[in-house]
Amino acid sequence: MHRSTHDYLTGLPNRRLFEQNLLEAIDNNKKNLVAVLFLDFNNFKHINDQQGHRFGYLVLVQIAARLTKGIRITDLAARLGGDEFVVLAPGFTDAQEIKNFVEKVLKIFQKPLKIGKKTIRITVSIGVAIYPTDANKASQLLHYSDVALYEAKKMSVISIGFIIKFNSSLILKKLALVKKSFQ
Repeated sequence: MHRSTHDYLTGLPNRRLFEQNLLEAIDNNKKNLVAVLFLDFNNFKHINDQQGHRFGYLVLVQIAARLTKGIRITDLAARLGGDEFVVLAPGFTDAQEIKNFVEKVLKIFQKPLKIGKKTIRITVSIGVAIYPTDANKASQLLHYSDVALYEAKKMSVISIGFIIKFNSSLILKKLALVKKSFQ
């Protein structure tokens, strides 16, 4: 059972378990906001190409450990594949709390990783979608956070993208794009 619900490399929940938990979070948070953060690690392909896949696997394991340690106990981090991770963060009362949380997640990766004798700096881009502001369905929240990530990645090396849905159509509008630099 564990194999069908968890990532073999990092031990984190996989897409299947993440989506189950997202459905439950929506059902259990009718009066609160639920944030879905879609994380992508910039230039990860370069790490694999330069250092090899085994080194890349070690980077992913450390990313998973940092992410799990850095989020709240009520949150869930999952690996969807490659260098794509998601965080399910329920129980917020306003958008400012979510913005603060996302900035905290960015800071988790400010410090370089140490793998063996090598030190490596990684950067992350994050797309955010919020229930019920952006969508009422789990699949839409995951999709919109991915769209927000794509927009964030176009802006800078380290960025956060928020989106909202407005009217009854599926038109997306940027709520905020915040550039952060940790150099």
